[in-house]
Amino acid sequence: MKKVLAVLLALVFVFGMAACGNTTPANNTPANNTTPANNTTPELSFPKNVTVYIPQAVNTMVDQTSRIMVDYLKKACPNTKFEIENADGNGNDQAKKVAEAPGDGSVLLMIGPGTITSFYTGEWDYNLADTEKYVALAGNVGQEQPSGGVFLINANETRFNDIPSMVQWIKDNPGKLRCSWGTGTPHEIRLKLILDYYGIKSSDVVFHPSSTNDVRTWIQGGNTDVAVMTEATAAQDIKGGKVKGILNSVCNRNLYTPDLEPIKDVPIVTDLVPDLAQAEKLICAWPMTIYGSAKMSPELVEFYNKTINGFVNDKELMDLAHTKGATTTFQVFSVKEINDYNQLANRQIKEMIERFK
Repeated sequence: MKKVLAVLLALVFVFGMAACGNTTPANNTPANNTTPANNTTPELSFPKNVTVYIPQAVNTMVDQTSRIMVDYLKKACPNTKFEIENADGNGNDQAKKVAEAPGDGSVLLMIGPGTITSFYTGEWDYNLADTEKYVALAGNVGQEQPSGGVFLINANETRFNDIPSMVQWIKDNPGKLRCSWGTGTPHEIRLKLILDYYGIKSSDVVFHPSSTNDVRTWIQGGNTDVAVMTEATAAQDIKGGKVKGILNSVCNRNLYTPDLEPIKDVPIVTDLVPDLAQAEKLICAWPMTIYGSAKMSPELVEFYNKTINGFVNDKELMDLAHTKGATTTFQVFSVKEINDYNQLANRQIKEMIERFK
């Protein structure tokens, strides 16, 4: 899934810097003023002013990692002024502004496709997978694929201690289990994909989504029965001894780092479902995404994608991205790949929301 394209991307990075108005590449090597042979759209560039919407509060993980990307864009395109606006509410107004934006690339939105959930639950009026309104331009800084969400129970839980015993308890006590996750995250779909696989219906459980901080407090205090959290947060809390992990919604452990040592023994989906093809249908590994207006021309979309992908060559910012989380990084996706992920997220979210109405 992740592409190693160091040489190609180095050329792309230089091209992107030049197209954004910078005459000297990041390594201070004198720029070659000749047009590269594969540059068929030398007239394309970022506008003088770009507004970047982040539909979450300041200092949230999405906000912090998105600002790293904006820092890169400021370096890559020094002649463009980038202004960041965080959502005062749930982000619906920002989604509307991007949908109604002109096609010059002057309005961007940075968020994960998991936010498509907000459309199907009625919190947003717009669907980020609507190709008449939005286009996915490139990946944003985010969790490396396929990182997942960890299902947590309180360390003192005695009714069940793994997914099979939890499922049996639900069937024996319908309508009693309380499940929580942070709103605006893919964790809702991760939870519902597993519940659906075991034949659990909406009436069999009670859903209590809230802010990530609230959910974290609830599961540690025993005020919710199952919580789904990011791997990095789960690792911290498991290490603290107040919670226990019963599932991580991934299909391999190859991306685990020392920071995730506390979750190395937590079962993953393939431990429950050995058939890899089936197991992969029960996870949602959607990359963080930069969205623009669907009015943008295909040429401009490709230009933005290539310029943004130069992020992998900025060692300083790549290192900073890693400090935000054990699996936080940036990966290279083509326009087709990032839009295919967006549509995959839409299908999974729509199906699960409809099943658990």
